[in-house]
Amino acid sequence: MTNITDKYNVEVDDFMSLIYSGNKILVYFLILLILADVITGMLKAFGQGKLMSKRAMLGYVKKIAFLCVIIVANALDIIFQLHGMLVNGTVLFFIIGEATSILENATELGIPIPEQLKQRLKINNDLENK
Repeated sequence: MTNITDKYNVEVDDFMSLIYSGNKILVYFLILLILADVITGMLKAFGQGKLMSKRAMLGYVKKIAFLCVIIVANALDIIFQLHGMLVNGTVLFFIIGEATSILENATELGIPIPEQLKQRLKINNDLENK
């Protein structure tokens, strides 16, 4: 009797690889950045007196949606046998977004960010003046 992986030539080691089969270091790094973004966002909101705002709740929902998009990208990666190209690309896209968000939060908190980095990421200098 053949199993589904033999029939369709899909490399699925276990149930967890159905959720994420890309480069594990990338997804661990993304989760670390998500946590750092949440913490810097909370610090920024605390400083503004808006700790439990609707905007914060929307941000948390977006983080969960990121993870759902990664699961979908992983499934498509497996189905179309892209060998990690789609799922790793998706994770890298979110890593860049999270890193940018952390730098924006840091700028609003008054943490000095190198000017060249601000210019490359187009972080608005008006954020520092708020």
